[in-house]
Amino acid sequence: MRAVLFLDRRRLPKVAFIVTTLKEHTMYPHFTPAEYARLTDAAKRQAHVLREQAISDFWRQAGIAARSTLRSASRWGRSLARHGQPGKQQGA
Repeated sequence: MRAVLFLDRRRLPKVAFIVTTLKEHTMYPHFTPAEYARLTDAAKRQAHVLREQAISDFWRQAGIAARSTLRSASRWGRSLARHGQPGKQQGA
């Protein structure tokens, strides 16, 4: 097949339809179309499960980080209450 550059838009060819010649399972010729479809479906199911696990793990870790931040802020607030606010001098 020969590549053609169309530098002038007025010379673009009219396309009525596009024919594809891609075969579904040419990458894996040792699989039948049914086996390929079965493996594809299994991979999609596994991807869905892994995606759900990743989302769950993300929100669990976000919750842990939020609780840790709240604990740190609470400790800092108690420390300020006990020792006075920074920048103020005692007895002044």
